[in-house]
Amino acid sequence: MQTNEQSGEMSHETHEIVVNDRSVRIINAEPTGSQILAGAGFEPVDDYVLIEKAKVGSRVISLDERVSLAGRIAQFFAFHTGEMFSFTVNEHSFQWGRKIITEAEIRELADVPQDDVLVLGRRDGEPRVLAAGDEVDLGKPGTEHLRTEKRLVEVFIDNLPKEIPRGVYTTEELIVVLEVKPGYLLNLAGPNGLVTLKPHQRIYVKQGMRFFSQVPGGGSSR
Repeated sequence: MQTNEQSGEMSHETHEIVVNDRSVRIINAEPTGSQILAGAGFEPVDDYVLIEKAKVGSRVISLDERVSLAGRIAQFFAFHTGEMFSFTVNEHSFQWGRKIITEAEIRELADVPQDDVLVLGRRDGEPRVLAAGDEVDLGKPGTEHLRTEKRLVEVFIDNLPKEIPRGVYTTEELIVVLEVKPGYLLNLAGPNGLVTLKPHQRIYVKQGMRFFSQVPGGGSSR
């Protein structure tokens, strides 16, 4: 663990913080943004912007703003001064100092458990379920909105429950994951009855969807 200490304080008690995933110790219970940046080795401090991970969301810390470290290990992110980007997770606002943010960084910043997935809403298309290693471009016009959902959803195939990973599937992928007999058609139950899924059709699978297999040229297994 690398240790950095702020000198010139009356107390010699140190406080642990984390800056960009690196542990730092500060001799000050209420350091300024400048002192945090300097203590973590980001100098000159006015070349950087500091973001604190809050209990819910995140916030930008100005250079002269004091932050209370008592009773906690505060977590910060330092970025070269430049344009700031915003996004939301479950309607909570977050700030980020780079145009691109990874799925892992969003998960860490928003405390998303591994049992959940991050779903990126799209104004003009199907939602995108983020996989490990995916990135989100925050530089596009407007604010990107994400939400968390359970990784698995329960659907029904021929009235039998089955858990499958949440996401977008083609008809052919659904036939495989739902273990439909080869050569059978697949129907989706909707408000107006059964609709036969077309070849290569893309479906965003949600909790509680009901599917029914069908012998080609015959009735469904409903």
